[in-house]
Amino acid sequence: MDHSPEPSLDEILTAARARAYSGPAALEEEEALPMVVVTVGGQQFGLAGGPAKEIVASAQITPVPGTPPVIRGVILLRGEIEAVVDLRSVLGLPPIEPDAGSRVVMVEGHALRAGLLVDAVEDVTDVPGGAVMPALASFDDRLRRLSGGTFPYLGRDAVVLDVGRVLAEALDAGGGL
Repeated sequence: MDHSPEPSLDEILTAARARAYSGPAALEEEEALPMVVVTVGGQQFGLAGGPAKEIVASAQITPVPGTPPVIRGVILLRGEIEAVVDLRSVLGLPPIEPDAGSRVVMVEGHALRAGLLVDAVEDVTDVPGGAVMPALASFDDRLRRLSGGTFPYLGRDAVVLDVGRVLAEALDAGGGL
């Protein structure tokens, strides 16, 4: 059994960009990155398919008294209690009440497992590695810190979120996962 650590999102994207810039032969062999495309605050974000493990449609989120706003509560998933992180709060957006379109995307990163509450899940798709470009200079500091780049999605730029960084940001906000 191989116990080597999984490559980080930065390592995967750097390798994919290097292949894309290596010419036509590399483009033919370019790896696709599985991506869960979600919407938060009207913006599309991509969660890499490796860290994104499951989409939960109808989770009953139970608030936990005394937790910071970034921790929306917990859910019971197949007999396990899982923390739910409000991705809106991590991104610096005001919280809203979940509605029928809201989803919890179960993710893993840096030995942590949690659910990310998103406004909606738009798609699960493969993004060519060479299509992921570096984060835009116009991003604010927080988004630049959380982003692994951007990719074109339905005529707009979607932001790739580094799940490990998102979970670390939630921890830093006082949300012990």
